[in-house]
Amino acid sequence: MTGDGVNDAPALKRATVGVAVAGATEAARAAADIALLAPGLSTIVTALILSRQIFRRVETYIIYRIACSTLYLLFFFLALWAFKFEFPSWILVVLGMLNDISQIVTGYDRVVSDKYPKRWSMVEVSVKAFTMGIVATGGNLLFVWLSAQSGGEMDLNLEEDHQSFWSAWGLRDLSDAELVASVYLNMSINVQLMFFACRTKELFWFP
Repeated sequence: MTGDGVNDAPALKRATVGVAVAGATEAARAAADIALLAPGLSTIVTALILSRQIFRRVETYIIYRIACSTLYLLFFFLALWAFKFEFPSWILVVLGMLNDISQIVTGYDRVVSDKYPKRWSMVEVSVKAFTMGIVATGGNLLFVWLSAQSGGEMDLNLEEDHQSFWSAWGLRDLSDAELVASVYLNMSINVQLMFFACRTKELFWFP
């Protein structure tokens, strides 16, 4: 509903979105949800585009936050329970800092406005976030299992004759410190790339 006079104030108040055009009275501006300062209605289109961009930024942030939290919680719990892999706590702090830095860019992400209005769906957000978090967790656990070797100082819960896949390529096995460093590097890369997965709405090879 658009209006500019005192007689339009009740309709502007009851409308889903009330818009007071440029030069409207104080009563109309007070009752409206949006007050236009420049002549014309093109500002309404701009407001719709910006609001849909903000919606996508908030949705991306929530998906990314849930996915990263799922990755951290599941990986550290399952790695300790399945392999007795004790990850240094200070590395968890560093990963958390990298996660926070990555979240800053969500407010400045150049998203594309949706063509149609979009409704909030917590089920859709949860499915996307937990799926990415669980897949990333499985990948990191598989990396630990493939990279670790039995008989190391960390005494991982592995078979006695377990060999890492590094030896299959003719390379030397990783030491315990190198294993921790490689897992940290793998998780940090997962955290950074997960943001792109959260903001992508289609298959990545489509424009």
